[in-house]
Amino acid sequence: MLDAYHVESTKFTTSNGELIKLELKDQFVCRAWYAQAQVRALASKGQKGQELVKGVLDSLTCLLQGLEVALEDPRYKFLVLDASIHYANISRPIQGRA
Repeated sequence: MLDAYHVESTKFTTSNGELIKLELKDQFVCRAWYAQAQVRALASKGQKGQELVKGVLDSLTCLLQGLEVALEDPRYKFLVLDASIHYANISRPIQGRA
């Protein structure tokens, strides 16, 4: 469902015969990236070794895409805080224990 949302949030228009890609950059797109990161993190739960690292990195890639959207508008500073919380939760399985 999140993939469908990302497809719908991307619109195409034509200008002088050229196809131009327009992407929405609002808080809902950002939240969709965060949700996709959490879903991918849950999918890697229970894995070990290299598979766990690949799953966490895949999740963090989605999280960073949402963070890029949040950093573009000063009104979305609260989403930057959300990203830090999601980052801590997603990366916890590969962090060393003290």
